[in-house]
Amino acid sequence: MGVSHRCYSRQGRLGPAVFEKARTLRRVNPSGSWEHRLRPWGDCRIIRQLVGGNRNGSLLVECDGEKLVAKRGPRSSEAINWLGAVQGVARRMGFVVPGFVPSRSGELLAGGLTLPSWMRCHSRAWTAA
Repeated sequence: MGVSHRCYSRQGRLGPAVFEKARTLRRVNPSGSWEHRLRPWGDCRIIRQLVGGNRNGSLLVECDGEKLVAKRGPRSSEAINWLGAVQGVARRMGFVVPGFVPSRSGELLAGGLTLPSWMRCHSRAWTAA
């Protein structure tokens, strides 16, 4: 059974087409605000929007020749610094995890964005031994 979405205005029901347009406008906009938020990392080019990201928008970008993921989210600088330290420990223990790329001023969180390194992953079917 599908979910029925209804949009209303002062004049009455607007219909599903208006709802779809409003939903599309809330998606990640690969231009505009993203480009100015990427400025702290220097010369960055947006490659494409990434799918997934439950509540946070994310884009694949290239900054100074390196592929990175631009993530917008609600985390504080303290939370990002803590996560960066945890990821560093995981890397030293042999885990493959992305690392945050600091902005040119050395911040891990700037303009509401973080830029972890891009990791190309391949899906696998895990089976019980």
